[in-house]
Amino acid sequence: MSDVEKVPLVSLVRVMVCAAEKAARVARACRAEEHLFGLLVQEKGAAGNDRFAQDFKTLADVLIQEMVRHDVAAVFPQMREQVLGEEDATFTNAAGEKKGIAVQAEEVATRALLTEVLGAEHAAAAATLARIAHEEVRVGDDDQVRELEDRGTLFAPAEMGIWIDPIDGTNEYIKGGDGASTHGIVSGGLAAATVLIGAFDTALGCPVAGVVNQPFHRKSPGTGDSLDGGFAGRHVWGVCGDDVSLCNVPAPSGNTGADAPVAVLSQSEGEEVQRELGYHFKSLLFAAGCGYKLLCVIDGHADAYVLSKGSAYKWDTCGPHAILRSLGGDVVRHRDGEDVLYHQPDDAAVSDAHRWSNSAGVVAFSGSFRNHEYISRIQQSELNSPTKKPRKQ
Repeated sequence: MSDVEKVPLVSLVRVMVCAAEKAARVARACRAEEHLFGLLVQEKGAAGNDRFAQDFKTLADVLIQEMVRHDVAAVFPQMREQVLGEEDATFTNAAGEKKGIAVQAEEVATRALLTEVLGAEHAAAAATLARIAHEEVRVGDDDQVRELEDRGTLFAPAEMGIWIDPIDGTNEYIKGGDGASTHGIVSGGLAAATVLIGAFDTALGCPVAGVVNQPFHRKSPGTGDSLDGGFAGRHVWGVCGDDVSLCNVPAPSGNTGADAPVAVLSQSEGEEVQRELGYHFKSLLFAAGCGYKLLCVIDGHADAYVLSKGSAYKWDTCGPHAILRSLGGDVVRHRDGEDVLYHQPDDAAVSDAHRWSNSAGVVAFSGSFRNHEYISRIQQSELNSPTKKPRKQ
């Protein structure tokens, strides 16, 4: 009998949802506060220290990453080193000193550390970020959280890892504005920026739970909080497993019907792939942000998201993957239709950040689209690898 400690899965979901909301607060605050956003946009101008501005842009990402690590470890200490992300938490400040970024035990210590990184002239920015990093964020339970609690589903913290993408769609986040909308899908702008947190089984690599937070879901001038910048966000969460599949949004019934399926793509998708997709989809729509495109499938605005290149990473897909599975959908490799896994690199020989790319591309699809001819062909590798062994059902 295993002696690995197991605790209610609902406790992890609550931590992830609250951590994602706190991350969204940082994202909104950085745009709402002039002294914060001014640092972010210096990168585009000739004035100022370009390296410093680039460092600050990354600092917002790393602070969120370390904030999630801190909040998860506060509840599950054994998971501290299993919280993974894109960012290196070491920075060189204007004085040439290397500083490690971490959320400290007390707000005053975090503020002092951030001031050392940003410089004394940006003490107000450091204070704002430290305050948000230490605030207690509570997100009320929805019906599905209460159902998960009633089911009593357990998980082993020692066997769970977490992938974080602190602000996916960074270019859209910095650029701001509103993208054109077609079939409920915006081409870009703030709505395409998302916070992505996904939990996975460290032995098997399969996704277990995920949260997508959309910090700039809609304009809401009446929030009453100056740090929200006139925006209200929203979050979607889901868990999937042998004995539980729950999500706080309903499964999409299909975008526009079986005869008019919609795929969402990146603007950079190759012409050959687009031509092939044209045989299977009525509409091909384009949007920014991997996380946002996955959210479009979760929401039912698109039936599938196709990416033929290895430009999406484990931290991009883990959380949305869990949510799609909870709704009956999935994310598979574009090249061969195999499962996308999260516990090891696709190619162990690659040593830099690209080692965590989904190197075979991805195809994400809703449950209602699972039996479509295009998905069957991907999974049988008729498009890509004729010699592949039949997929296990």
